Amino acid sequence: MYTARYATALLTLLLSSACVLAATPPASSPELDALIAKLSSPDATVRADAACEVADFGSAARAAVPVLVQMLGDEAVAKPTRCGFRIDTDMGIFPYSMTPAFAAVQALGEMGEPAYTSLVQAMDNAKSLVRRNAAMALGDIGDTRAVDTLSKALKDADAAVRRSAARSLGELEDTRAVAALVGALKDSDEQTRAAVASALASLKDGRALKPMVAALNDSSARVRESVASGLSEFGDPQVVPALIDAASDGNAAVRYAAINALREFEDSRAAGVLVKATKDANWKMRQAAVEGLAELKTDAAITALIAALGDESWNVRSSAAEALGELQDARALDPLAKMVDDSHWRVRASVVDALGQLENMKVTPALIRAANDEHWQVRHSAVEALSRLNDPAALDVLSARLKDEHWEIRQAAVEALSSLGSERALSALKSLKNDPRPEVREAAKEAGED
Repeated sequence: MYTARYATALLTLLLSSACVLAATPPASSPELDALIAKLSSPDATVRADAACEVADFGSAARAAVPVLVQMLGDEAVAKPTRCGFRIDTDMGIFPYSMTPAFAAVQALGEMGEPAYTSLVQAMDNAKSLVRRNAAMALGDIGDTRAVDTLSKALKDADAAVRRSAARSLGELEDTRAVAALVGALKDSDEQTRAAVASALASLKDGRALKPMVAALNDSSARVRESVASGLSEFGDPQVVPALIDAASDGNAAVRYAAINALREFEDSRAAGVLVKATKDANWKMRQAAVEGLAELKTDAAITALIAALGDESWNVRSSAAEALGELQDARALDPLAKMVDDSHWRVRASVVDALGQLENMKVTPALIRAANDEHWQVRHSAVEALSRLNDPAALDVLSARLKDEHWEIRQAAVEALSSLGSERALSALKSLKNDPRPEVREAAKEAGED
């Protein structure tokens, strides 16, 4: 899950170059002075907008620090501003509940060193919201001098402050925080424990390995999920048995995290639990297991992947086809060839790609059929696959694809016919001298010259 501050960092990359690449204004300017004045506006949205714009000044906005620190406790609701968006991998970009305090965090984080001392002082503020936001901004600044202050904040009376401190320590990636974070794995608040586990994963320090493994038995599924996700970051195979156990957790999210973590190790000890997971009720779990089996290259993995070609989810079938193509095992040839008529075009495309990687002329008939598929991406994949096989039996269908409505397919057909090298194949290319696409004309010209 992306937090708002992570989302803002990503969104900044998507904003116009005028916002991102603009030269830093001078430390004192009428524009900056006007923005600082707006930070005290009675309108919450004006205050938030002004803070967002102050962020563009970076360290040059030192004069705004006192007001921005005061704003860390400003909970008034404002309309979403350009720095008030959340980014989600599935949903895209959408408005985030905005406050002037949130905008102030962004501005102080962008300011860097000039804001450091004031933020450390704000960690002693009587208001927990100020402490929480100050901890957040300290992580954004990235100054490792804050390690001691943030480590101390792991014992704050307010759980939200402790969570922010943990997340910021993870961002700083300074191993001096390991001992404090390990102690916080026993925090009374489950969200804090989950944040601590993520932070320890970011630090990748071996001293945290055993405490993290022990935390797989935490009473909270949220914590177990965070731990399982983070253990792969350590890169130590001794955690594999614990992750195998977690892959049978009663909570689906924990199982999913464990399966994904096991994929990173490519350890044959995980074969059994991955095969079992290909039959899980959740298709995402099955897909993750399929992708994990692709790395094992064992007989059991091949058998399970072939079976997964019959999965009810097209996502799983597609991933299974891709995995079998990467493994290039001849046992997958016939099962894959039977899949070129799958009901979903993405599966058909994956199957065709896989058949091309097998590089066996026995699949030519299946690829010829796919080259006439109703979906252009399947046809394109089929033409490219036939190009690898160099089978004269494909000459007719490749010649027909020279008239395909999609120029990428015509270009691929040119290259495939060129590789065949026969007089008939090269003769077919003459029809493309007036093709509307320069890429196709150039490919045909080069083929004729060869």
